[in-house]
Amino acid sequence: MTTARDLALVALSLPSDRAVERGGLSLALAGAEAVDLLKSGAR
Repeated sequence: MTTARDLALVALSLPSDRAVERGGLSLALAGAEAVDLLKSGAR
């Protein structure tokens, strides 16, 4: 699994009383993709 997929699964499994804002989740997913690219050696 990728970091972004792991993060999405965690966000979707949060209790309904802890809503995740769309902008915050998008930013976190973009950061997770950047981490995966850096780990893979992409430039």
